[in-house]
Amino acid sequence: MTPRTANTVRELLLDASRALEASGVDSARLNSELLLGHVLNSPRLHLLLNAQLIPTNAQILEFQRLIELRALRHPLQHLTGTAAFLGCDVAVNRQVLVPRPETETLALRALNLMEGRGAVTLMDLGTGSGCLSIALALALPQAMVHALDISAAALAMAQKNAESNGVDHRIHFHHGNCFQALRAVAAATSDPSRGQANTSPGLGGFDLIVSNPPYIPSAEIEHLQPEVRDHDPRNALDGGHDGLDFYRILAAEGAVWLKPTGFLVAEFGDDQGASIQQLFQPNRGWSISRLEKDLSGRDRVIIVGTATRANL
Repeated sequence: MTPRTANTVRELLLDASRALEASGVDSARLNSELLLGHVLNSPRLHLLLNAQLIPTNAQILEFQRLIELRALRHPLQHLTGTAAFLGCDVAVNRQVLVPRPETETLALRALNLMEGRGAVTLMDLGTGSGCLSIALALALPQAMVHALDISAAALAMAQKNAESNGVDHRIHFHHGNCFQALRAVAAATSDPSRGQANTSPGLGGFDLIVSNPPYIPSAEIEHLQPEVRDHDPRNALDGGHDGLDFYRILAAEGAVWLKPTGFLVAEFGDDQGASIQQLFQPNRGWSISRLEKDLSGRDRVIIVGTATRANL
């Protein structure tokens, strides 16, 4: 695509917004502004205050390339390379789930529970980009976080993000399937002949478990928006036939990892709250639970405590 001789910021944004709207992209104008700001390395406000600015031909070509990809429903965050989460930026790609605003609700509820506890030990089960671990570590300066994921590529991205946000010294990364990742570490480091220190708190050692697990029923994935269906990793979406496979594991195995004063906080999908609550029963080590709503008013987060807790 050859740029016109005079393409102001205003003209570029107008053309781009029309193209994205025609392709069914939500918030087309905002997407256009963010992509042009990315190309020009300029805040959105600066663009709006300098609408007559004429970018270079190279910048115009790059912007038009990104708009064409966005019109094909490539995620905005993949095109810019980063996503914002609770005031910090994390790098993202096709190996990790793009952080959602709903997950900020999960993080804020977890922070409320840990407020005033001092030196706490946290588990982030299925860390993906590491956004939850990083946000918790930044907000709780005495916390130690253990981030688990079945994907080695996701863990590499999460570690990179922890380093860029300056909290990598307080996050331990473990590769494996659910809680097996920590069991493997405990087995490997508890052998005195190895001469290694066990940095994992192990069973009964965590103050908090947080998780944004896969919760989309398998048959519904093909009906998701293209940005999600075609670009997010399938293993971060697919929760089995009813979307609850991962919660069954959390309910069956999670309580033994928590201290008597510990909590588990997990995100779930639309209309899944009641079914998930039924999984966390006293005979599995859990006490009462409650559901929390997201900013749209939908039940989105479950909070459960261990059986020795009197209340939440």
